[in-house]
Amino acid sequence: MRHASLWKGLLRVEQGVLERMEYDSETDTLIFDVRLDRRAGVRCGRCRSPAVGYDQGRARPRCWRGLDVVSTRVLLRARVPRVRCPEHGVTAAAVPWARHGSRFTRAFEDTLAWLATRAAKTTIAALMRTSWRSVGQAVTRVVAELDAAGAEGDRLVGLSRIGIDEVSYRRGHKYLTVVVDHDTGRLVFAGDGRTKKTLGEFFNALGEKGCANLELVSCDGADWIAELVGLRAPQARLCLDPFHVIATAQRALDKIRTGAAREARRRGNQAASRALYRARFALWKNPDDHTDAQAAKLAWVAAEHDKVHKAWQLKEHLRAVFAAGGAEGLALLDTWYRLAETSGLPAFTDYARRLRRFRNDIANTLHAGLANARVEGTNTVIRLLTRVAFGFHSPEPLIALAKLRVGGYHLALPR
Repeated sequence: MRHASLWKGLLRVEQGVLERMEYDSETDTLIFDVRLDRRAGVRCGRCRSPAVGYDQGRARPRCWRGLDVVSTRVLLRARVPRVRCPEHGVTAAAVPWARHGSRFTRAFEDTLAWLATRAAKTTIAALMRTSWRSVGQAVTRVVAELDAAGAEGDRLVGLSRIGIDEVSYRRGHKYLTVVVDHDTGRLVFAGDGRTKKTLGEFFNALGEKGCANLELVSCDGADWIAELVGLRAPQARLCLDPFHVIATAQRALDKIRTGAAREARRRGNQAASRALYRARFALWKNPDDHTDAQAAKLAWVAAEHDKVHKAWQLKEHLRAVFAAGGAEGLALLDTWYRLAETSGLPAFTDYARRLRRFRNDIANTLHAGLANARVEGTNTVIRLLTRVAFGFHSPEPLIALAKLRVGGYHLALPR
């Protein structure tokens, strides 16, 4: 074939032999017939270990989609022999230009994966003239190969401070468990479900030595996280995330505020009821960031509704606990427990009773200054990836895409 060396470089089939080329004018497609170079030997398509030839495979040749030449589609066509692998049995031989089980070349899939971290899958599907499902499958294969090459193991080395959380990726209570390294901000693990079994997969991958190196683990106080961390890494100190602590106090404040608004409406004071409902953001917001109107609403609440104002003070006191930190924050926390339990506000009395069992975890947070902010940032990226892709039918493509985006993987465009 004329100019074979040029085409081999363009198509990235240096370890193959180009035999012929034809052009299909009806589909505007360049078709290249390729065969494996016998000098390279045969390898298992799954593990790429040396294997023994079995037969010549299917009588019908296989095709792989390559990167377009200008606007013309490119297909590689070849007969793939089968080999006998000691681990995987009889399977298709590895081809250097494509991954096992794929109908795309490596260059094509690498391009899809690079684009997937920067654009919507529907946009990529239109640009590359493929289906959006194929984009997700290609990303999954690229990341699986990176993990097999040791990229995942590298991310698990030297972990000492981690954050654990869950994020919803689909309706019907479909969640991912995510683990983030606080020191690098990288996603080090993502698994389907929010169970001990899923989190156990992370600890299994980390190994006994890695578990023994863990010092601090931040979380939202979920029992299934605390129990498994205590079992697999008992020396690690749990840090309760301040955001979740204050958010629960805020919900208790809302319960008291809406109760007062309903009571005012029952007594026929519609104006006071509406004012309490409209004071929601003034009670939520940091007082230092109040507008004049919000400051006036807060002053009205203080003058007219003692219970609501007391609930707001308790919420702000809890915020001050984390702002102070250290021994001062711990002293403020003990004061908050006493004030909340004797406040006469059932919502805060119950919350103080539940929060008291997390005192040691909050103390760890105050002394270490560790929060789940990095984990929540990763969750935001995962939600964005889900939205940009218009959802995922299965978690594997989303996990692979999240690893590429925030997992510290370095994937360059093919050159």
